[in-house]
Amino acid sequence: MNLGNQRQLESSDLWPLQQENQCDFVSRQFEPRYHATKPIVKASLSMFGPRALFIGLTRLVVMVASLYAPVVLQQVVSVIKTQSDLQNEVMYVQVASALQYLLFKKTMVLNAKSRKLKSTGEISNLFTSDMWQVLGVPIIVNDIWIIPLQVATLLFMLWQLLGWAMVTGIVVVGVAFIVNRYLATATRNNGKKLMEKKDIRMKVVNEVFGSMQIKLNAWEERYYVKISDFRDDELKSLWMGSCIQAGTIAMNYIAPVALTTVSFASYVLLFKQTLTASKVFTALALFNMIKAPMMLLPEIIAIWMQSLVLYKRFTEFLALDERDPTIVSPT
Repeated sequence: MNLGNQRQLESSDLWPLQQENQCDFVSRQFEPRYHATKPIVKASLSMFGPRALFIGLTRLVVMVASLYAPVVLQQVVSVIKTQSDLQNEVMYVQVASALQYLLFKKTMVLNAKSRKLKSTGEISNLFTSDMWQVLGVPIIVNDIWIIPLQVATLLFMLWQLLGWAMVTGIVVVGVAFIVNRYLATATRNNGKKLMEKKDIRMKVVNEVFGSMQIKLNAWEERYYVKISDFRDDELKSLWMGSCIQAGTIAMNYIAPVALTTVSFASYVLLFKQTLTASKVFTALALFNMIKAPMMLLPEIIAIWMQSLVLYKRFTEFLALDERDPTIVSPT
């Protein structure tokens, strides 16, 4: 096309025409059919009908495939997600088995000094409430990098759509992350205090159930008041944890709405751009996609923070001294 605009084209400038597409070849094929049937339609169907039928069948296949593509894509995504969830649950069961076995074996070999350091109530907490909180980590271990990557990708797509107006949106995301980090730190500190208070209460409870001296001296009422005080103190930490969780949930809903509102307002008011219907619906679709990961991210951070506290408790327990196996005679 460029060469034709510059000068007149010559035959040497063009590719050689294939023989079946040359006029002489086509006319020699078409003319006998025309003279035999006379109508042009019949002659055309006789010569080009099979090819037209083949083209129609291929177009039909393309049409059906294009209509069925979303269904096929849904099936592919469903199969991959199902297998991913299955493998995640299998890993959860295996991690639970390994951790429970490790704690049980450690409990069986603690020496007398270590048993004084860790009461039965503390060990019981490790096997119950602490265990199930730690086991939340294998479920979300991959979300800690997949969800930030998903948020970053969606922000980049919104940047391409709205341009510099997304700077204010990124600021909103940054502020939300700082607030969520503060809430996650508060969750970790409160969880640490809660575990300590729970251990103290369980130690007294086990002492009440296991000490004959308390029963002989009728000290149950005195210890009941003591346990109630410990429980009230523990409930304060639980209340604080509920307040922090409420703040986290509020941020989960406020951040996506603030991101959408601030981004659109900046696009129209600050940068004086026209917000067309196509951009609005495309941006809203992307904002709806970013809502779920932004709501999950604070929860994941909180689980990781809480797990760090519990991981330290497990590490301290597993580091306790064990009895010397050489001084135990086999039965």
